[in-house]
Amino acid sequence: MISMNGQALRNNFTSVKGYSSPDKIYSKTRKGVMRTKYFMVEGWQRRNWRNGQSKYFTVELQAPRGLDKLFVNVRGVLWIRSKYDIKEIPLYSSIYDQQGFSVKQFYIDIY
Repeated sequence: MISMNGQALRNNFTSVKGYSSPDKIYSKTRKGVMRTKYFMVEGWQRRNWRNGQSKYFTVELQAPRGLDKLFVNVRGVLWIRSKYDIKEIPLYSSIYDQQGFSVKQFYIDIY
């Protein structure tokens, strides 16, 4: 696996953080701290989203020479919060990311 650096630029989330290998991150599925194997970025929204509102962030990546495809894992989680409970509804796939979450994967050709 080739390591890549990147950074989150413009965004309208409450918080966006990027992590490069071998940064430490917490893994809820593995119940502990682990080191990243590849660059990842995540966005968090602390306030409620309004109906129809979109959230985005822009990422700038520095691809190493010789890389012909960039594989991207997309993970999304819907949290439903009530007075008594919080339910987490993840995307389901047979592909899992470095933290053990189910992800959708696609790739971008690099020329």
